[in-house]
Amino acid sequence: MTETVTPTNELTYWERVNLTTRWGRYLTEIESRTVLLASKAAGGPGTVLEIGTDGGRWATLFTNQGWKVICTDISPNTLDLCKRRLAQATCILVKPTDTSLPCATNTINLVLCIEVDAVISSEWFIEEASRVLTAGGILVATINNKSSLRAAFHEAFRPGEANRRKEQGLYQVSYRDCRRSLLERGFKLIYEEGCCWPPFARDSKSSLIPFLTGFEKYSGLRRLTRLSPWVVFAAQKGQP
Repeated sequence: MTETVTPTNELTYWERVNLTTRWGRYLTEIESRTVLLASKAAGGPGTVLEIGTDGGRWATLFTNQGWKVICTDISPNTLDLCKRRLAQATCILVKPTDTSLPCATNTINLVLCIEVDAVISSEWFIEEASRVLTAGGILVATINNKSSLRAAFHEAFRPGEANRRKEQGLYQVSYRDCRRSLLERGFKLIYEEGCCWPPFARDSKSSLIPFLTGFEKYSGLRRLTRLSPWVVFAAQKGQP
């Protein structure tokens, strides 16, 4: 089926979710805080690689701060929208079967892999992120944690969706294993935060979200990253 081309002044589906739903705004606040922290830790304007750019949500932020932006996506139409919005961005179409990043070694200051579960859960990604990052460069990513109650719920009560979850990379890797892989490749965790403990869908507008996410924040659940359903983290590549 042919994708519909989105005018530059219209929102993509995920942009609409992040702006207009309570759950979307909740997640965006956590992700934005981590991205801004990472951009400062990376030492100011450099080169950022955004994986799964959609309409250029994060690319726009970095372009406005003077960064050189490289955007990748598996959707030609989505990538075209990003290019029309950000003419100065380098936009690269990639394949779901790719096992490498389209950048030279030691050329990227910041890699963003936010809500691209099929990539962060792959066996090749962390090593590739280390390859393209400069010394002191930073990886910012989110991961659906296999070692969480939400993952156990999906496994027990939604077995028919197992293939879809696997294809999309949902709950395929534990954050503990992801963290171990990062440390083994010389990364240092500079920030990590657990989230998504309340049982809401990604596009939920429930009026209970502010109350339950407030409880999550002040109860200390966000520090339990090894058990959190989602984890947002920033990891810095070590010096050679």
